[in-house]
Amino acid sequence: MSSVRVVQSRGSKGFQLAAATATSLSFPASQIFTNCENFPREFSIVITLKIKQLAERRNEYIFSLVQEEGDRLLLGLRVSKERVNFLVGDGRRLSFRSIRLADRQWHTLILAVSGRYATLTIDCGLPVDLVLDQPVLSSFSTRRSRFYVGSRRRWKDRFSMPRPDSALPPSPDWLSCLSLRS
Repeated sequence: MSSVRVVQSRGSKGFQLAAATATSLSFPASQIFTNCENFPREFSIVITLKIKQLAERRNEYIFSLVQEEGDRLLLGLRVSKERVNFLVGDGRRLSFRSIRLADRQWHTLILAVSGRYATLTIDCGLPVDLVLDQPVLSSFSTRRSRFYVGSRRRWKDRFSMPRPDSALPPSPDWLSCLSLRS
């Protein structure tokens, strides 16, 4: 059984996710997109996680948005030994390279998407920007789709971190590295 709650901390709203096991967490996109079925063209997401290890040549999903009918990937964030891949439903893979997260430490990732830019910031470090020829996202419907945390709906590519490491640390201080950039 999984649950999604809206929480507020230090003036920011977010979602608190909980599940009986780390690989069973999913929820309908309609729980987030309550007044609109379209995924926003501009968004940011903050993720705090700890990865003990990743097998060589193995990709594991941090989250995915999948259409319930047909198992079509609409959006996903996937991690491998030395990169983070942002996957877009039209088949594009935006790769942030030379990133190592499997070091048994807590990391906060901030992924921001706006127009032709995708920016990844890790642990309040320097942001890494990818500039594309076309906008990262075009408008697409989230109707009849589900978010999966730690998987892509299938047993293959499920995130394999143990349950104790999937919780947020007591006081992640990621707000200090958020800033408005033009």
